[in-house]
Amino acid sequence: MKPGSSIMNGALRKTAVFLALIAVLLTGALLYFKKNKLSDFNPLVREKLQSLVSTASGGLYRLTFDTLIADVVNSTVLMNNVQLIPDTIFAARLDSIGRRPADIFTISLKQLKVEGINIDDFLSNKKIDLDVLYLQDPSLRIDHKKTQGVVPKEDTASVQTVYQLIAAQMNRVAVKKIFIQHMNVDHHSFTKDGNKSASHFNDVNIQFDDVLIDSVTQYDSTRFLYAKNANIFMSKLQFPTADSLYLVDLDTASIDAARRQLTVASLTLRPKDSKEAFEKKLAFVKERYNVTLDQIAFNDIDWWSLVSDESFEAHDAVIGKAKIDVYTDRRLPPYPKSKVGRYPSQVVMKSPLLLNIPKITIADCSVIYTEVNAKTGSQGKITFDNCQGTITNVTNDSNTIQVNPYLKITAKGKLMNTGDIQAGFSFDMRKYEKGVFTVDMSLGQMDATILNSVTQPLGLFKIESTQIQSLSAHIDGTDYNGKGKIKFIYSGMKIEILKDEGDGTQKKKGFLSFIANAFIIKDANESATKTATYTRDIHKSFFSVIWKTILIGILKTIGYEEGADNVK
Repeated sequence: MKPGSSIMNGALRKTAVFLALIAVLLTGALLYFKKNKLSDFNPLVREKLQSLVSTASGGLYRLTFDTLIADVVNSTVLMNNVQLIPDTIFAARLDSIGRRPADIFTISLKQLKVEGINIDDFLSNKKIDLDVLYLQDPSLRIDHKKTQGVVPKEDTASVQTVYQLIAAQMNRVAVKKIFIQHMNVDHHSFTKDGNKSASHFNDVNIQFDDVLIDSVTQYDSTRFLYAKNANIFMSKLQFPTADSLYLVDLDTASIDAARRQLTVASLTLRPKDSKEAFEKKLAFVKERYNVTLDQIAFNDIDWWSLVSDESFEAHDAVIGKAKIDVYTDRRLPPYPKSKVGRYPSQVVMKSPLLLNIPKITIADCSVIYTEVNAKTGSQGKITFDNCQGTITNVTNDSNTIQVNPYLKITAKGKLMNTGDIQAGFSFDMRKYEKGVFTVDMSLGQMDATILNSVTQPLGLFKIESTQIQSLSAHIDGTDYNGKGKIKFIYSGMKIEILKDEGDGTQKKKGFLSFIANAFIIKDANESATKTATYTRDIHKSFFSVIWKTILIGILKTIGYEEGADNVK
């Protein structure tokens, strides 16, 4: 979910508050016109509207605009160069006493136009019915101060809805259509430790149909921001990650409220620099990622929870195609900090947003992992191709976890585009603090010489011949260890032990190769299952625990006990 979902969630919630402020502004204007029978358009109008905005925001915002034109005959109201500006001194005072809103807005609007005012209704009743509302070229700046931890649902009960804000003056506001055209959004996020990041959303276009704000629709989860239907379209968005090493590119994103669907055409995480420039910015070993996700669809979304920033809940999600390219240069100094607490289950549980997605399907995924040998500088590469997978029970909701405590990941595909490989991961969310998980994986028949692209540069040995019949593993793990049962069936194993010549070439160690093949390595194995225990290097990743546990079992199976004892 991660870059795309949280960003989209934030953008939607900000849009909701933005529209709420516009609603307060319009309500104030129409109430004033009602009181004065649409006859008094002297400078007192400006004063009254400014007073209403200041009162409605508790003194946090002030309103300015150039002109206000009301055409009673054609039932239109036009405001030009509208600005809603926060009082920064007052905001700082609220922050000092812990009452600062999470988001502070600065809004500028070239033109606000209202068509189809029903004069009889709002002169005689507490309701407003409009035909069309146009917001032309709005700019919205959001200064967000992050809060820590998941927001419990019950804590949002005290948050007032837009209807509750206007209920004393209006019991119904209805608009047939709202058009927001070419909106630019600048989002600035600040953490408690002073760190900040910025995102820019350019040319956001929104259409709302059949907007109704009343006592019934204020909690209507079938509506999106009080609209029966909405279409929101954003294109060519780009923003940096918090560490400034990557750019996130979003091609197009659209929301179909009637279908309760959020669709992203393409989402890319890419390094800002070349491999060489990227490495120069690092003091320690760090993976370099290049990720592309195409055609992401979230279905049956709970709009009310989404826009209230309470949670991100959807029935399911589908990712059409994914490509993940990971590059690691081991010539850099080892990473000095602990990576404990970064397993998938722990990332989900520590999310500041309440999550609940029962199923995520990945239709087609390819993974490429490239590593540079610390001593030789040679590159080893391994690929997983044509993978399909599902992720189930993606949640940090305690009630959901009581019913189903397991987050599961299942995947199948091709290793090096040859061997059939399957894997299943299960994370116990009740024991996420200890990182409890299990893994079951299997690999079918394949010619092991295909793995020389990995074994030669990284392991300094070449597989002359080996036919893998099958490999299966069951691993139980925690934050600090992996314990497994590994069954490796093979035949015709013969290897060459290599020596790095220091000039990019490798030479066969003939005598050691002979000793290994003749006296150490078993030519074949047909049935044995080996137990393997690996104590985790806390500076390495989740997948390192799995791979090292399997490797120990393989080395024991082929008879290389000394190698198994030296796996780090």
